[in-house]
Amino acid sequence: MITNFWFIAVVLCAVAVGFILLPLFRSRVSTEPDNDRKQLNVELYRERMAELEQSLADGDVSAEQFAQLKLELGQNLLSETDLQVSNPGVANDQLPAGDSGRGLSKLVLTISAIVPLFAILAYSDYGLSWGAINDLELSKEFQSTNAHDDDGMRGSIIKLAKRLENQPENHDGWFLLGQSYMSLGEFEKSADAYRHLLDQFPQDPGLGAYYAEALYLADERTMTNRVSKAIAAALALNPQNITMLEIKAMNAFQTGDPGGAVTLFEQALASGAEGERARMIQQAISRLRSELGENAPAPLVTATAKPPMAPFAGGNNADAADGKSTAPVRSVRLLVEVAESVQSSPDASVFVYAKATAGPPMPLAVERLRLADLPRMVTLDESMGMMQGMSLANFDQVILVARISSSGIANTSPDDFQATSGVIDVTQANPVIKLLIENRVGDQ
Repeated sequence: MITNFWFIAVVLCAVAVGFILLPLFRSRVSTEPDNDRKQLNVELYRERMAELEQSLADGDVSAEQFAQLKLELGQNLLSETDLQVSNPGVANDQLPAGDSGRGLSKLVLTISAIVPLFAILAYSDYGLSWGAINDLELSKEFQSTNAHDDDGMRGSIIKLAKRLENQPENHDGWFLLGQSYMSLGEFEKSADAYRHLLDQFPQDPGLGAYYAEALYLADERTMTNRVSKAIAAALALNPQNITMLEIKAMNAFQTGDPGGAVTLFEQALASGAEGERARMIQQAISRLRSELGENAPAPLVTATAKPPMAPFAGGNNADAADGKSTAPVRSVRLLVEVAESVQSSPDASVFVYAKATAGPPMPLAVERLRLADLPRMVTLDESMGMMQGMSLANFDQVILVARISSSGIANTSPDDFQATSGVIDVTQANPVIKLLIENRVGDQ
């Protein structure tokens, strides 16, 4: 592709230069006889002027006659050669000698050489990188890179980041860079890319939300000062951003404010949550309200108050007098297999996790494998929770999921292959659950 581009570029430059040089060459060839004739007239003028000056010196003509004859000679020269002289009596050494045409030719030749050189400097990678040919090649590289090939994807991202150093106005490139870093789990770098775009589009609500989410993940899902400010800024641009409201609701729950969590979840639900997302938010609200009491106000947590029970707890893990759970550690075992009909890379990511049948969609326990590792016996237990109050210890009934991710990240895609179990009661002893991955998510 690059070779073809440069071949075509060279041919076009040669054609363009030909349009300049060919008329110039023809003009010089066609005007050479005229130039010779004009030069002969100039030489005759000089000889006759010399004779006239000699006659004046010898006294053969008067000064008035000399002036009149000199004027006539100059007028004749002008009519024969079209020389633009203001005084027909110019001195011999001041008459043109035909060098102006050669000077103009040199100027045209110089410009014709500079134009293609400047084009190469401006548009090549060795110059200012104004061209789009390498952007196209890089885009194709992103499309052809296997989403499960972290090393290949990382190499493409490094190239993109280096290219964007000279392209601060390439907004699509910067957005792609932010998304790519997010998919690799490099959340801080993703936030930097979104920050660059926000500096140019400070009123874009979507960018504000992406930036806040990247910071939230970079800070290990905690509401740090910078995360709080970013979420507040995103909500100021769009008060109905569901993701921002969900993050705030989860933070309210973690900090012991279930009443505030209910309010934020209800706001997220009213902001347009649809489908499975809306159902999970509604279930979270129901669980929280059942813990608080139907009409009970949101409890206030003080420094001496006992932390409230996790709002999604099933109620079987009562606190002991010392504040520690006396219940056994909950776990579930499952055998994950893949059907022979499933075609995917051996390095494809496989996410095995448990999620509550009635609660938020966040996994309660998760393990990441490779497709090459299957079949595999997996044990999920309450120590594998992603955050406080969100583990198998807090829910009685769960669904087990095993999914081959086409994108390499945890988010579900219609192209993923997935298997799910029925409802599992983790308060009971269960046999090994078998999950056979064979159907696409979009076909289920």
